[in-house]
Amino acid sequence: MRMSGGSFAGCCSPLKGLTARSAEELTDWTLALGGQLATEGYRGPYSLDLVCTQDGTLYAWECTVRRTATTTAQAMVSRLTGGGRPAWSTGTVTGIEPMTFDKTVGHLSEAGLDCQPGESEGVLPYADRPPDGRSWRYTALAPTHTRLTELEVRLAATLGHEVL
Repeated sequence: MRMSGGSFAGCCSPLKGLTARSAEELTDWTLALGGQLATEGYRGPYSLDLVCTQDGTLYAWECTVRRTATTTAQAMVSRLTGGGRPAWSTGTVTGIEPMTFDKTVGHLSEAGLDCQPGESEGVLPYADRPPDGRSWRYTALAPTHTRLTELEVRLAATLGHEVL
C-alpha cells in the first residue's frame, strides 16, 4: 500500500524491495492464516493486508475473507428462518427434462423438499425458470451439514439428475 500524509494513496504488487526476512515472515503469516481458516472449515479466497515499514518490519492491518456471491443467499436464508443459522448451500441441479417453474416446485413439494417461511430445512429454486428449463439454481438449508448433503442428494433424485 502506498501512503501519502498518512492516507491510502494506492498500492504496488507484487511487493518490491522487501527484505528476505520480511518476505519469509509474510509467507509464514499467510500460510498460518490459511491453515487456521481451513481448520475452521473455510474454503475460498482471502487476503492479509499489511504495512511494511522502510526497515522491513511488518504490521498486519486486516484479514479479508471473501464469501463470493453469497450475500444475497445469506440474507434470504436469514429472512426465511427468522434470523436462524442453519447450514445452507447454493448450486445448480440439472433435471432430466425441461419443466415449468410450477412443475418443479410441485416436485419439490411432493418429495417433502419444499421450504416454508420460518422453517430451517428445505430447497428453494433460487431464480425463475432457466432458459433451458433444466438447469435449476437453488438454495438448500438444513439444521446440519450432514442433513444438507442428504437434501441435495434427494433434490438430484427428485429432478432426475445430478447436482453441480
